[in-house]
Amino acid sequence: MPRFTTKHYLEIHHLLNHHWFHDPAPYRHLSANEQWDLHTFFWGYKELSDIALGEHRRTVSKQDCSLPQRAGRALEHFEQVVELRTRTEPRQLSFKRGPKGNHKVVAYPLVQPELDLAQLARVIITIVDHPRKTAEQKPKS
Repeated sequence: MPRFTTKHYLEIHHLLNHHWFHDPAPYRHLSANEQWDLHTFFWGYKELSDIALGEHRRTVSKQDCSLPQRAGRALEHFEQVVELRTRTEPRQLSFKRGPKGNHKVVAYPLVQPELDLAQLARVIITIVDHPRKTAEQKPKS
């Protein structure tokens, strides 16, 4: 993939930003590492000025000289997913049982580039409260 011009970099940022906030499904078809490379290099999950994005691009390119190449490869994969999604009709989810009643469920992860402290706190509280709630629900003999 050729080097990104500033104009092309900004166009890609705006494309990724649009998908992140309005249609994040294509991200789910990338590996976690590909998602991290896109997030780290293009900052598609943030609303920033063109000047701030240019400064960020220079900084991360100096810190990790292979990041632009990895992000370019991830971008190619992302664009393939978007193209495939536009050419095919969305499918309804269906669960089919196998010969022994087993079924297969596939989950596509979506990397969250920034930590949501409120959500983390809820998870920790749930984990801490689970043994207590389980003990309360058991019938006493």
